[in-house]
Amino acid sequence: MTRKLLVVSLLMYGLTVIPARASCLWRVDQSQSVIEFVASMQGAEFTGRFGSFDAHIDFDPAQPDQGQARVTVPLSTVDTQFEERDAEVKKADWFDVERFPQAVYAVSEFIPFAPGEFTAKGSLTLRGQTLPVPLRFKLKTTGARTEMTGETAINRLDFGLGWPATEVVGNPVKIRVSLVALRDPQSTCTP
Repeated sequence: MTRKLLVVSLLMYGLTVIPARASCLWRVDQSQSVIEFVASMQGAEFTGRFGSFDAHIDFDPAQPDQGQARVTVPLSTVDTQFEERDAEVKKADWFDVERFPQAVYAVSEFIPFAPGEFTAKGSLTLRGQTLPVPLRFKLKTTGARTEMTGETAINRLDFGLGWPATEVVGNPVKIRVSLVALRDPQSTCTP
């Protein structure tokens, strides 16, 4: 009994002396940020954007492996600059916004590969399919403000998007992200 009490006491003591990681929360400025995709239709590229998204980012460039993020995109906000195409991509063959109203990108860690450059180790959930999608990005931070630009690519058919034939709509889709964020006043990390 005494030995168990000693082990429990040591465990509790050990848990109280391990410092918690400082959170480094960021608030995205939606007016200066964009998530867009580039696809091809009949050999011609077109760009689509999403009118809104919600981002929860906890990222300290000094401890990137401890970071995490979650970006939720309401798919009904898609805008490809062509009303017929916008209506089509919301239908069941494509985004199927009635059954799958949002896409989610969840990052479990950030991996540095050059000064100011990182890879987000994340997964994308789209149409009920979750697949790993790494995102390489550059980061420029000045005080409490940061700018992030990055790009990745997916194959739309991996997510069951659209018709199986790729002659009309190509399979590869580029995803580009450009964010401006301010450090949240509740953050406990140091710049």
